[in-house]
Amino acid sequence: MTRDEHDDLIVTLTDAFKDVDQTQALSSLKGPLWEFLDLDEAERNRIAMMVLEQVPFKTFVGLLLQSFRWDWNRIKDLIAHVVHGRESELLAGLAAFVDDSSGIRDHATCLIVLDLLHQLMQDLPDIFVVPREFDLSTFLYEFSEYEPNRAHWLRDSDAIIFYLDHGAFDALTRPNEIRSFLEYCTQGYWRMEYWEYDLRTSQSTRERAEFYLERLSARRPDLAPDIGMLI
Repeated sequence: MTRDEHDDLIVTLTDAFKDVDQTQALSSLKGPLWEFLDLDEAERNRIAMMVLEQVPFKTFVGLLLQSFRWDWNRIKDLIAHVVHGRESELLAGLAAFVDDSSGIRDHATCLIVLDLLHQLMQDLPDIFVVPREFDLSTFLYEFSEYEPNRAHWLRDSDAIIFYLDHGAFDALTRPNEIRSFLEYCTQGYWRMEYWEYDLRTSQSTRERAEFYLERLSARRPDLAPDIGMLI
């Protein structure tokens, strides 16, 4: 890539990421993003940091998630680089995204958000609390509208419980909207009986889900759970 092409790509990416109309931004980003991601790692990371000098961090990551919601592997290394050391900041920045049902518009978007949350877990300190604005009510309601994904369920359910255990449960503005997710963890989903045992809900996640169902029931005695175990 020549110097002029390099500078043009930075301008194009910066302008697209700044676009107030997110739909238009996604459309205009398609070509430049593929060109950007095809660069070698060092050059790609350097350009990303230059773009981030002019574009909000949460916007940069959010548009990458939406643009590549079918292909996490394409962006995971780049996101790991730009997010390192800013994990808590990103959780706060993602709050509006995960609380917007129009943004969480399909199962692929739910799954790539969980890919990101799982990756963040690797670098978060053992003792931390999610930002108060990190409300998973809408996200978990939308996520539970889809059939559990056999390839991802074990990892994703463990990740969700991890965040609930680190303050996300107390940050819920509509706690009962996560009931379906918790019941998937405790009672299973009918197709799970055909899954290999090690793809089903882990014992620790099942136990924590039971705990959170009990907390929901303490708030609403009329909604006491019928907790069962998947055999």
